[in-house]
Amino acid sequence: MRVLAFIGGLVAVTVLSAGSALLLATQAEERGEWFLLSGLAMTLFWVPPLVLASLLAFWDFTRSAGARRAYRRTLILMVLIQVIATVLLSAYVVLSRTPWWVVAAFVAVAIGLTAAAVKIGPVFRRTEGPSTLRAEGAVYTRADLRRDVRRIVVTGVAGLVVGAVGFGALFLVLDDGDVPVWWMIGAGLFCAVLAAGVAVSFIVWRLARQQRDLLDGDVERGRTIGKVVIRGKKIVLSAEDEAIAPRYAAISAVSQAYTLVQLATLLVAIGGSQLARVIGDPTDTFTLILVCAYVLLFVALVPMAVIQLCRTRTYARDHGELIIEQRGTVAAPSA
Repeated sequence: MRVLAFIGGLVAVTVLSAGSALLLATQAEERGEWFLLSGLAMTLFWVPPLVLASLLAFWDFTRSAGARRAYRRTLILMVLIQVIATVLLSAYVVLSRTPWWVVAAFVAVAIGLTAAAVKIGPVFRRTEGPSTLRAEGAVYTRADLRRDVRRIVVTGVAGLVVGAVGFGALFLVLDDGDVPVWWMIGAGLFCAVLAAGVAVSFIVWRLARQQRDLLDGDVERGRTIGKVVIRGKKIVLSAEDEAIAPRYAAISAVSQAYTLVQLATLLVAIGGSQLARVIGDPTDTFTLILVCAYVLLFVALVPMAVIQLCRTRTYARDHGELIIEQRGTVAAPSA
């Protein structure tokens, strides 16, 4: 249910963004190059409430004093982002000669969405059932591996077929069939990689729930143990945290591996689509800058993610925790 709610939130943000763009387009007297400024402002207005609701639906920020401090920091950060959005939108209003009531309307809606996120998020958390956290044995069985890989492949193939057929039909209708075949193949590959990335996202979500349940929903415990396990910080853990840290590391090792795959698929899909635009129009400087930014992100993030993954796996193994069951063994029952 919460996944559907998250999808609904994304749809709501998309509708709000489209409606906001239409409103600004009809009210501005001089749009010009300043419209990009309004787009950034709209993103900073509508995304924070969705992020806040997602965090509150996942973590129990009342679990400990540290968790409550983390909640206050998160709320302050979300509000500061919306303050920045207000400043950017105000600048756009001045530059484009848009009526000032637009700023007041955006601020009012943003405040309402943030208040709704604070109220609705914990409701979804309380209605969620337990995860499939295993009490002992390997945290990730070979049956889990086969099932997850199968889902990724099936989803990717479905995305390839739907993307190729859908975009092919669209090209035939709009361009009278005067489109190279490689464009349709490229569109299908884009949809395949993107669909596979979405499938991986659900796997990461399931593993994150197991980590959260192991931590008893305390985000501050997760932050502290994560510093030791993932970042290699020399921090003295409490006896209770030290007892669950190896199990946390084992689950995190699997989760980080899939997160690395998810990062690669999303960067390849989005960056590849922009690269296709550059090939079609080499003079498009803005798109070329985006492609370079995606390449830099890939080069910067992937090695760091690999280093953290290796550090996490080492911690789990050094503390005697089994990450993936050996061949021929029987998985422990789920808790």
